[in-house]
Amino acid sequence: MVYLKDALSDDISLTFDDVGDSLTFDGDLVADKFIGEITVVLGSDENYVTDVEKTIITNTSGSNTGDQNLSGKENVGIASGLLSTHTTSHPVPTTRDARNEIAKGSNDNYVTDVEKTIITNTLPITYSTITSDMLLTDNIPAGYALTSILFEETVGNNITINIGSTNGGTEILYNETLTASSSKLFIFNRFFSSSTTQTIDINSSDWNSASLNITIKLSPVTV
Repeated sequence: MVYLKDALSDDISLTFDDVGDSLTFDGDLVADKFIGEITVVLGSDENYVTDVEKTIITNTSGSNTGDQNLSGKENVGIASGLLSTHTTSHPVPTTRDARNEIAKGSNDNYVTDVEKTIITNTLPITYSTITSDMLLTDNIPAGYALTSILFEETVGNNITINIGSTNGGTEILYNETLTASSSKLFIFNRFFSSSTTQTIDINSSDWNSASLNITIKLSPVTV
């Protein structure tokens, strides 16, 4: 319920007498007996709001203009355990979705299955305390090249090293000397096959009680 005095403009003179007395409007008698309340019928776009509501409306553009000021605001992440409490109306994403992606921190990165395979296959392959011939069956995946091999002799004995693609083979590396307690890096960049895995054999004609730490690196090749 609103009062008539609230619905009239400021330049109209309206006099209210006490309830039960007369109501005058610009000096003319409007009603002999004023009953206290008058209902004003509101039309389209005629609505009353409080001062607080008016301030909110004034400060709201009503369109996506980019005028929102977020300075001083802190990004709110998802607290631990809250994901499990989501309702069915707000389900937890089960696939990678840019609209629902959780903010990532250091070392938090998504990769595809193909990328994950590449990362796995290009990590250094290490072997420790090798004292005899070592046949690495299907060690090199299809589509990868043998990039390098690092040998480290750890007990103080000289050794000559061979590498082949079969047991006892020498066609990749032949009769290379590694002196006692030294390291030597061999760069190969040798590609074998785009469709089948490859075996390599590390061997010596005389191990001479040497002990080797071996690091093998591979790299993907686009053919």
